[in-house]
Amino acid sequence: MKPSEIIVADAQSNGLDPQEIMQDIAARLESQTAVMLPKNNSVLLITPLSQDSTEWNLFTQDTGQKLVESIAYFLEQLRKAGMQTIYSMVDNEEAIQIIQSQGVQVMQSDDPEYDWMGRIV
Repeated sequence: MKPSEIIVADAQSNGLDPQEIMQDIAARLESQTAVMLPKNNSVLLITPLSQDSTEWNLFTQDTGQKLVESIAYFLEQLRKAGMQTIYSMVDNEEAIQIIQSQGVQVMQSDDPEYDWMGRIV
């Protein structure tokens, strides 16, 4: 699947407006305030918040082992970039469990704009 197809399918399955999501992502990418990483049938949109923290927006059509592979890859890339904290507004229980299994300490966010945060170890 193309990244745009993954994002649209994910938005639709979560009851969100795909056009609105795509416009927001396009604006972030065009202004260079975000970076998009693809892996398998997943796309991670990361928006740096500080030198060592970033916003995590996962769009996926992966399941099972493919989702584990995708999340492990994304976390590896964030570690290489020196990120220590990720923040997200989306409670995807399956993704959170996988993130935790990759050594990330997930907890209630210290920023009220986000539902959860993770400390990358």
